[in-house]
Amino acid sequence: MLSVADIRAYFKLLPHQKIVSYFHETQFSYPLKKGENFDIQYGLNDISTAMASDFCLFNSNYHKNQFLKDIKFYLKKMPDFQPLWIKDQINQKSSVIYPCCELSTTVFIKPTNTPLKILYNHRWEHDKNPEEFFNSIFKLSQEGFNFDLYILGESYKNIPEIFSKAQTILQKHIKQFGYVKSLDNYYSILKQCDFVVSTSLQENYGISVIEAMNYGCIGLLPDRLSYPELLPTHLKSKFIYSDLYIALKEMFKMSNIKKSKYSNSFIEAMQKYSTKNLVNELDNFFEKIKL
Repeated sequence: MLSVADIRAYFKLLPHQKIVSYFHETQFSYPLKKGENFDIQYGLNDISTAMASDFCLFNSNYHKNQFLKDIKFYLKKMPDFQPLWIKDQINQKSSVIYPCCELSTTVFIKPTNTPLKILYNHRWEHDKNPEEFFNSIFKLSQEGFNFDLYILGESYKNIPEIFSKAQTILQKHIKQFGYVKSLDNYYSILKQCDFVVSTSLQENYGISVIEAMNYGCIGLLPDRLSYPELLPTHLKSKFIYSDLYIALKEMFKMSNIKKSKYSNSFIEAMQKYSTKNLVNELDNFFEKIKL
């Protein structure tokens, strides 16, 4: 809502007072609800913030690259003077440092589940694309697959209609439906589940799936956004999907031995996103720029 350029002006900051902006989200590529129109001013605020900052940090390479691509796209829409050099200037002062996550380092044994336990732990909003998830789950249920379903996440005033439909149709599968207030209970559910699924249309990082994978959930993630960036090559080739329904059906064929093996691989792979590892990157960054 407010750009760093405005903040500099309002608080009369001097040129030698350095500003680092951390971009967890930008507005150009945020998916709109049906019937909404994009207000370009919010995107221009992001550009203004980046230009007025001395350093720009992004929460993933995907996010940084998408923002720079969007800048060029919208500047080219200008009718005459197009300051395309802005893109390169922002790029030169931009870096990526992943958000620090408080991840567990406790060793635990993942339970061997029958039936399979499937986790969905995202905000109940349109940009998380719940329709794709539930439509795939509806098919599995209709075909007689046996599974338990944990639908977590915070909800707001405008909840997509698919959630009430799913609560009725998938009643026999649902073990948890709605926000879990207790952090301990939330983590307990993550430890129980076999798979965590995302179908998001907007994601610049993915803290909820990183938390779940840290607790041994095998991630089934779409081949878009920041998700391919989160996984090492040996997991990416097996668990980044192009068709969720087909990917889920394959998971029912997986032996308990393989599930256990991949679960441990996900736990190990997520450690790179823990605070204890990433905080050094932040320290080194601020030491380097000597604020």
